[in-house]
This record gives sequence, structure tokens and C-alpha cells, in this order.
Amino acid sequence: RRLGRSEIEKLGKAMREAERDDEHPTALAAIRFLLLTGFRRMEGLGLERVWLDEEAGAIRFPDTKSGAQTRVIGRAAVDLLLDQPKTNSPFFFPADWGDGHFIGLVRVLDRVCVRAGLAEVTPHTLRHTFASVAADLGFSELTIAALLGHAARGVTQRYIHIDEAQRLAADKVAGEITAILNRSGVNGQS
Repeated sequence: RRLGRSEIEKLGKAMREAERDDEHPTALAAIRFLLLTGFRRMEGLGLERVWLDEEAGAIRFPDTKSGAQTRVIGRAAVDLLLDQPKTNSPFFFPADWGDGHFIGLVRVLDRVCVRAGLAEVTPHTLRHTFASVAADLGFSELTIAALLGHAARGVTQRYIHIDEAQRLAADKVAGEITAILNRSGVNGQS
């Protein structure tokens, strides 16, 4: 399942309303981050601050499902990370207590989706939506695979540096999703 543009807009409106109603800010930021990057749930939630290469606009994962990996993210996603409150935690999305990362994302996503009138939305739906928006914008399957961290390029990936096409794609997809999320509702009301 992927979210269509009108569903992304409804999700954005519901997230703004949830924020005003004091829904968990870490969870709301993590939901937005997953949608802006296509990261897997645990890649996003377990994201450590030291892995962000702000200058390159990338996350340098020491280990993923397919090994060490550098993954480009759009400027909107970088800015979202930099806007997270500074804490003593190594994570961008820290747990409310203890030393780990935030874990309550699914419950908050469910509440936001009920508010938005959206059914059957999971963190993987956010990943699929990111990939679908990238495809809608005309990016190739190889570019989308690289943005999602798929191991399609195998051994050569470690020798290939971030190219401008990936950076452009990540910026454009994250920017497009941000624009849809931030759109006002009917008659300009949010």
C-alpha cells in the first residue's frame, strides 16, 4: 500500500492537528522523517547523530540489512534532524526514558491515521509512499533503489561515492512530500 497525494495531504493535516493537541513530538518527527526518506522503521528510529554527514546530505550507516552504507537524504530531512532537541542521547529520536531510541511510533502513527481517516497505514507504507513519489517524479528504478538502500548494486556500492543525481533525487522527493504534507485543506484551511 502507498499513500496517494490526497492521503499524504490528509496525513499532514492530521499531524498538524495532533501536534496542536500535544501528541508525542518525537513520534511525529519520526513519522515525517520516515516519509521524507523512505527509511525502514528501525533505520529511522535507531538513527544516531554521529551518522549524519550534514555536508554530504547523507547518513553513513555503519551496518544495515545489507552492510555498511551511505544513503543520501533530502535537505528537508536533514533540516528535520537538525531541528530535533539536543539531548544526551546518541539518537535523533530518543526514548522517553532509558538509553535507547524511541519505540512508540506505531501507536502514534495509528492515532494520527485514525484522525486522518486513513486505514491500513504502517511504517512500511511510508517507505512505499516515498518510493512511489520518486517514481511519479520520473526517477529511475536504480536511483530509487539507491535512495532506499537496496543492495542491488552489490559490491561496487562501497566504491561509488554519492553522485549529484542521487542528491537531486533525494532533495526533490523530500521537497515534494513536504509540500504535499504542508498543503492546506479545503478552501485554504489547515
